[in-house]
Amino acid sequence: MKAAIVLFLGLIPFCAAAEPATPVVVRPAGELLFYPEYSAPAEVVPLNDARLSAEISARIEQIAVRVGDRVDAGDALVTLDCRDYRSRAEAQQATRIALETRLRLARTQVRRARDLKRASNISDEEVDRRETELQALEAELAAQKELEVQARNDTARCTIQAPFTGVVSERLASVGALAAPGTPLLRLVQTDQSEVSARVRPSEVEAGAGAQSLRFTYLNESYPLRLLRVSPVVDPATRTVEVRLGFTGTAAPPGASGRIHWRGAVPHLPADIPLRRDGTLGVFLFNDGHARFHPLPEAREGRPAPVDLAADARIVTEGRHGLREGAALAPRDAAATR
Repeated sequence: MKAAIVLFLGLIPFCAAAEPATPVVVRPAGELLFYPEYSAPAEVVPLNDARLSAEISARIEQIAVRVGDRVDAGDALVTLDCRDYRSRAEAQQATRIALETRLRLARTQVRRARDLKRASNISDEEVDRRETELQALEAELAAQKELEVQARNDTARCTIQAPFTGVVSERLASVGALAAPGTPLLRLVQTDQSEVSARVRPSEVEAGAGAQSLRFTYLNESYPLRLLRVSPVVDPATRTVEVRLGFTGTAAPPGASGRIHWRGAVPHLPADIPLRRDGTLGVFLFNDGHARFHPLPEAREGRPAPVDLAADARIVTEGRHGLREGAALAPRDAAATR
């Protein structure tokens, strides 16, 4: 009886060694990996979209532009009737000149009073009075200079200039109308600086880190982009965040609505390749003639799985469902099974 048991135990290694290898199809990871494509609706937003308003009360004398006109920064757009403001500026200038004349006289009188004081021909009170008058005139002149500057500024506001290069998109006033401070006259949209605004899911933002082929499509044209900013605020209604992107070359026109497209930077495997072992998703690799299970911690059931495999890693694609860790494999040519 003991001899039979010993004989049986001695046969076990021989039987295990003789276990046939499982036929499988193996393919390099480089043939399976792909970079997911993403897209989202987007629009081109000008950096500035301003309603130009009057800063003073005056009648509109001329509007030099029409809707659709392109203008450069500094171009005169609207001219207001400036006669009253020029008159006030000239009056302030005349008052300043008069004060300067009085100030010169007051300084001369102070010098004379000090000379007389040294000769004891004038009282201290008289010297103090003239010095006080001089200081008052100096303060009055300083205030008058500020009034003159304000009057000149008002005169400059009679001409409304383009603050940036752009296109006139609306004309909101007419010649002859009375403009008051804050009255919108024109709407100017900047054309030389714009950004693309899009709303995407936070997971897509992560997928877009280091994105490739980032572009904006509009009317069958493609415009290369670069990522500028990602808002940290999630919209509670849409569960999305806003991203801002800039053009790297020719820009699409402001207000254009299209889509942004990008290719993720992390390689993925098709959703049908990973399988579950002991509650973990992963793939079987062919390694030295045996199956080695490689976990994919970021994989999700039914979705393409992000991986960190080298392109030459050999993945078991057929015959993998019944495999166990360490099983012997007999790989077949994948091309022959297609």
